[in-house]
Amino acid sequence: MQEESTCPLEKVKTEDGWADEIMAHMIRCKHCGQIFTCVVNTWRGSGHFKKGKA
Repeated sequence: MQEESTCPLEKVKTEDGWADEIMAHMIRCKHCGQIFTCVVNTWRGSGHFKKGKA
């Protein structure tokens, strides 16, 4: 769900490093339609993945 993500998946990593310190991506299951959110913190090296929108 590119319109609800902080940057396109193909641009997460750039020549200079990560695209941003905190990135969020929403994806939708092709089989059931459930939305999932993946948030990563590239500065601290942490993140989470959960059902629904952030």
